[in-house]
Amino acid sequence: HTYKVEWESLFLSKKEGHYLASDTNFTENFLQDSYVLDELNADLIKAYPLHDIAYMPNPNIYYGHSFVSDEVKEYVKEKLGKNLLRIDEKDNAELIEKIKIFLQKLEETSLFELTLSDFNNLMLQRSNGLSVLPLIPNGFTDHKEMAKSIENLCKEYGNSLDLLTPNRLSIFNPFRNGAFKMSRLRIVDSFGRNKIIEPEKIITTHVQKIENKDNWVALPPRYLQPSAVSTRFTRTATEGKKSPVLGWMVPVYLNQRIEFFDAHGKHLGAIDTEGAWESSPFDAGLAQENTDYTTVVRNPHLRRIIHWIIERIGKTNKKDQFIKELQRTMEHISPEDYANPSLLETISSVPVAITLVNINLFTRGEALHDISYSENITINTYNSQRKYNKVKIPMSIGDLNQYNDGVLAYWHYHLENKEQNEKLGLKALESKIYFNNDAEKKISRFYYSLKDFLKENPIDGREKWNEIEGKTMYSSSISYKNQDKESFLALNDTLNACQRYLLIHPKGNLNIKTGILPEKRIRLPYNAIKNALRRIELTLLTAPVLTPKENLQLSLAKDNRYQWSWIELEKKNKKQPLSPANPPLKKRMTQNLAIDFSQNFESEAYLQTLLSD
Repeated sequence: HTYKVEWESLFLSKKEGHYLASDTNFTENFLQDSYVLDELNADLIKAYPLHDIAYMPNPNIYYGHSFVSDEVKEYVKEKLGKNLLRIDEKDNAELIEKIKIFLQKLEETSLFELTLSDFNNLMLQRSNGLSVLPLIPNGFTDHKEMAKSIENLCKEYGNSLDLLTPNRLSIFNPFRNGAFKMSRLRIVDSFGRNKIIEPEKIITTHVQKIENKDNWVALPPRYLQPSAVSTRFTRTATEGKKSPVLGWMVPVYLNQRIEFFDAHGKHLGAIDTEGAWESSPFDAGLAQENTDYTTVVRNPHLRRIIHWIIERIGKTNKKDQFIKELQRTMEHISPEDYANPSLLETISSVPVAITLVNINLFTRGEALHDISYSENITINTYNSQRKYNKVKIPMSIGDLNQYNDGVLAYWHYHLENKEQNEKLGLKALESKIYFNNDAEKKISRFYYSLKDFLKENPIDGREKWNEIEGKTMYSSSISYKNQDKESFLALNDTLNACQRYLLIHPKGNLNIKTGILPEKRIRLPYNAIKNALRRIELTLLTAPVLTPKENLQLSLAKDNRYQWSWIELEKKNKKQPLSPANPPLKKRMTQNLAIDFSQNFESEAYLQTLLSD
């Protein structure tokens, strides 16, 4: 059976910052002053210090209608019947009895699945053109032809047509955050019989309940016009070739150095154990003169990152802690690899990509506007938008709950500094680096991470966490992602309005979460970075090695995923001094020439032959 359901709903919008409660415009902090984007929830939820959210005193009323059927009743009966067959009768006799009673009651009950069609459009003062009942054409031939033509046009261009019509009687609410109540339902059957229902209780999730208001629901913030998060890696040119990567960084656990490479894998130099820059030994001129990184590094963005690390990390003796935090984050990104590390991962991390990311929030088409006071609905003015496009929308970079999330850390990028010297300096770069790690606190002599604590206490865990007395495990200038209060987006802003420098795993995902839209996920295109990854070599200096002349003998661990090489620098002309005209040449001996002593040799003479070869 098919029924027509006419519905009446009430909506109380959030009061603080709403254009009806303030200066006819939304305030920038309309969302941020009451909601928080945390690690546990996909939606924006009420800020933990707030006891409740203040709503407007008078509700906005929205009307609509939908057509429903009772087919969902058979679906529910089938699901319950299958569950009955799976439940053990001996251990769950009481539960089985309750399900049977419910099935019996369901036979005598009409069960509908109702969707509030056009509700989101009505809050934007629009209606779907297809839901507006047209005049039924009379049976004349020309009317039938016109109706058929309209039907064919809708079928052909239905996906690209904007079928929204103005609805001036609705109240403009571009953000659906507030309290919702289903006021009345009027059900009409095919014979014209009707019944009015006034719901007394609505069952909803824990975070959407309103205390002492069983028939009201707290709606999480949503932006109602179709929109999407745009995320892209900025492609910059290095030696004439563009790449989505600014450069590469390899923290070495063995000697606490940080090696740097350009976007194409060429070694540039390193920050040594003293926190100072050391040029690559493979360039004779640079190595001899110990040229500063400002000359060696061609990419200005990469220069800024190296400058920041030297000034903020190297000169403040926090380099070891910086490398340790990177190591902790790597463990979270790929726990399987961490349990079975490769030879390279034992000595250092995998190459870390340094990238610049642009993040934007765009609407599909022009942002809609309030048409209540507009004389001409075709003209969209800034004033009639109520400045809701300036509302700050919280944003989270990286997702701690995803093991394949590749974000290690990030900085804020500032555009207000225009001078080249300032761009290179710290004024143009956020003074903090935000790690995608979880802060830990000491609770009853044990350390707990926030993520694990919230999983054990999903309902009131955050309130308990904030009340716990104890110091943070790490007390330094290095910050964690959940302390970043300045990450936000604005609708339809300029392309470079929100930029972040990212340290990211080359094969990991970049997850962007806003709480009002589905999570956005991208990753570096592997074809654009694979040649650079193959070119990157981790170089370690050794102490003097005593070995027979022209016969290098070293005991090295073997790993089929990587290969050792012994590199010696020799002058092109041994009798002439080292100079740009007489540069050093790399003499390489690869691991392929090494002997596996675990195998059985036929005789000692055969082994001597191998050694002499």
